[in-house]
Amino acid sequence: MRLSLSTLVSSTALAATALATPIATKLDKRADFVKRTDDLVWKGNSTLPKVLVYTDYATAASGSTNAVTDTSAYGQITRNASEVLEAIPEVYDVAQIAVKYITSGIRGGINTGSYDYLALSLAKYVDYALCHEGSDIDGAVFIHGTNLLEETAFLADVTVSCDKPVVATGSMRPFTDVGYEGNANIYSAFTLAVAPDAAGRGTMIAFNDRIVPAHWAMKFNGNTPDAFKAYEQGNLGMFVNHMPIFYSTPSLPAGKTVFPIQHIEELPKVDILYVHREQDIRLLNASVALGAQGVVFDGTGSGAITRDDGSVADFVAQGIQVVTATRTPTGMSVPSLSSAPNHAQSGFLVANGYNMTNTIKLFEGHIRQSLGPGYTLA
Repeated sequence: MRLSLSTLVSSTALAATALATPIATKLDKRADFVKRTDDLVWKGNSTLPKVLVYTDYATAASGSTNAVTDTSAYGQITRNASEVLEAIPEVYDVAQIAVKYITSGIRGGINTGSYDYLALSLAKYVDYALCHEGSDIDGAVFIHGTNLLEETAFLADVTVSCDKPVVATGSMRPFTDVGYEGNANIYSAFTLAVAPDAAGRGTMIAFNDRIVPAHWAMKFNGNTPDAFKAYEQGNLGMFVNHMPIFYSTPSLPAGKTVFPIQHIEELPKVDILYVHREQDIRLLNASVALGAQGVVFDGTGSGAITRDDGSVADFVAQGIQVVTATRTPTGMSVPSLSSAPNHAQSGFLVANGYNMTNTIKLFEGHIRQSLGPGYTLA
């Protein structure tokens, strides 16, 4: 299922509520692991910037025994982060590097794309390692599987609390493929992580000679190396000779929020429901019955829910966070005049990251004219 950019932004709205209150302690055993950097082993020229590296069971760390042209049935061979870097010794001319095994160096399908607690561990560790008082680490690179790279990168973007560069990268082809592009992407990620002009831009994705803002990134192709783009908002820059070239001075998305994460020990369960013709609203009931603390509707058009019998308002009244997004690749969730007032009265959230009342306030500016008359709330 292709989830839209707005669906990712919707999750921020849920996090604003969910992150405000610590939830039960699935990660208690990792408290010491998250809060220390003195166990890092640095390799390389000590005069160079320090870059922290993490990798999971990514395509860049995966190979095939079938053929050098196999780009779909790989996984028989795996490498850990140190082995990935050994294949690109030139990275040590760019930075001194320390590898952190969030997954304890496990080989196999244990990865941040599959398990929330690992993605949370990664975000917490990167935030602490880079941003705690006295940190001398200059940036971070995480080499991630591409299936969910954009989502882990977005999580880092809204939780890393300082301006130091965080760069996500990976590959679309296994390292045994004749056209493997991972080494180029990874090397470029390091040059980006140490670039003075990279600070203050949020988390970035280095892929296919492009610098893509993680906040707006989407995976547009499931097979080719040019997979990641910020289609509507645009890339931040490009690489020439693997050196980053930025198109503009540092800036951040309007209205971006960075959420405090160090006290969070478990991410809330949030389900995403794809809206379609004749959708059964009872799927919302099923999600809540199975423990969802929030539900995102990946809505039609500008965020429509095709069928709602009042269940949305009922669940919001019970404290379940409900967000409407749009399944279109770009654009905003702007619910129709006929349905929005009812949802707004119950505290329904839209994918912009605000409830309807705050959305109206946001739109009181110069863009209101393009949206028509405002809503009147009871």
